[in-house]
Formats: sequence, structure tokens, C-alpha cells
Amino acid sequence: MRLVASDIDGTILGHDGKISDRTVRAFHACRDAGLELVFVTGRPPRWLHPLQDQLGHTGTVICSNGAVVWDLLPNEHAAAIDWTELTPRRRVTVRFLDRSGRTVSHWNKLLKGSIVRWLLEGGFPDASDLADFDHPQGYRFDPAMSDLGADPAVVVLRELG
Repeated sequence: MRLVASDIDGTILGHDGKISDRTVRAFHACRDAGLELVFVTGRPPRWLHPLQDQLGHTGTVICSNGAVVWDLLPNEHAAAIDWTELTPRRRVTVRFLDRSGRTVSHWNKLLKGSIVRWLLEGGFPDASDLADFDHPQGYRFDPAMSDLGADPAVVVLRELG
């Protein structure tokens, strides 16, 4: 066995919204044995916090009735950054598009981490600075799909072939 997939509501999450200690131990044993844990649910991503809070799950969740594959990432950047020292900037929405133009709905660590690191190291004051972003997986700024005048600004990074 290489993978364990489980429903959430009524399977691991009780009607009280809690995951039993026994279930937590069982999933930790699976993880310790090297098995990948995948959760499957009708819930939207914003309702997945019990998996993070009670299980410490940071892996894949198939959610929104199978329409979205979501990666519950740990807040790995919070420990490395003193957020109180950052100057407030304009809000920007960043979208990643694959080669066919579909939105990449699940940000893996490389997508998310590389852009956060680039922005923080450079201290870029404006969304247009993302035009110079050189993503390690080949995503590049798409000026035709981006709207820097919107509020919030929309920056589209498209995967190049």
C-alpha cells in the first residue's frame, strides 16, 4: 500500500467537528510508515481547517466535490519573516495558468515559495515588478491576461512550453 484516501465528514470528522485521538494516531502511524494521505470531500478549501488544526495534515485534499485538488501547505514562511516589519503594499492577486490556459488551482511549495521569496527579498513596491519574475518552473508574466490597474491588481503568470 502506498496511499490512504479518506472521506472527512462522518468518516474521520465526527458530528461535533472533532477528530478522535484514535483517528489522529492512526493517520500519524500511516504518515510515519511513509504512506501518502489524501482526503476527499465535498467541502470547499476554506472549510478544511480541521485537517490542518487537528491532524497537522499538509498534503493533498480533493475537495469541492472533486472539482479542486488542494495542497494544504504549512505556513512555512511565517517563521522566517517578521511580518510586523513589512511595509503595507497594494494587494495583488496572482494566478498561475498552465500551458493550455487553465488556472493551476493548487499551489505547490515551489510555485508559492519561489514567488514569496522573490517578493520579500526584492521588496518590490508594485505589481508591475512581477513582470521581471523568473519562476524556476517556467512561469512568466502574461501582460495580456494581467490587469495591473484593477483593485486588487491581477497578475497572471503563464507556464511556457
